[in-house]
Amino acid sequence: MEGAEQNKKQYDAFELLYKDSIDNIRLYKQQQFTITNYAIALYVAIVALYDRFGKATDFEKGLLSSVSLVVLIVGTVLIFRFHCSMVGSRQRMAKIQESFDNTSKEALEAYDKPNHTSYRHNIGIAITLAGVLLLGALAVWWAIYRVAPNI
Repeated sequence: MEGAEQNKKQYDAFELLYKDSIDNIRLYKQQQFTITNYAIALYVAIVALYDRFGKATDFEKGLLSSVSLVVLIVGTVLIFRFHCSMVGSRQRMAKIQESFDNTSKEALEAYDKPNHTSYRHNIGIAITLAGVLLLGALAVWWAIYRVAPNI
């Protein structure tokens, strides 16, 4: 009786950890897109400020360009940190899966799937989001240095 109760507690603990990992992955992915959306909004605000200045000085252009560079760097770093956090959560899930019984393991291995614990898994999404941030920064710099403001 005592062994069954301990197995139940262990099963509950694994279930909790597994669900936590899934929730963390979902949160990290959502945060990546949120960061991208806010960065785009900041880029729009920078261009709007530049347009509002009328005839901006070189210092103001440099300041706005620097702010867009900071947005690019911070956004990209956060996107890739969340990607690494997702990999950590997937590695925790893989560790938990090792404790599954044979039937559950066979069900998990029923189809050929990529290695979810690799840092390369879904890296394309992080690279794409970082690329969007880079394109946004380039558009801001182009708007500041090439487009005449509306006077």
